[in-house]
Amino acid sequence: METLLHSNLRKLSTRNIKHINMQQVTTLLTEDDANDLAIRIVDHLVKQGIVPDCTDTEDETEFQYQDEIKNVLIKEFNISL
Repeated sequence: METLLHSNLRKLSTRNIKHINMQQVTTLLTEDDANDLAIRIVDHLVKQGIVPDCTDTEDETEFQYQDEIKNVLIKEFNISL
């Protein structure tokens, strides 16, 4: 069964994706860049109401999204750790 997290990530990955020269991006991105991008993506998803705003709560949902998005970016862009 697909979780809400995985479902939303799948939807996100299929929307508004433009052609990217993967080789150029791969040589430029670092793990810190992937982390920063993940945070920006999650912030956008929170503003869109896709991810719950967990500010000042014990809810770890935002961090789970950030971690998963970071992992996907690292894998897809072959970022060295």
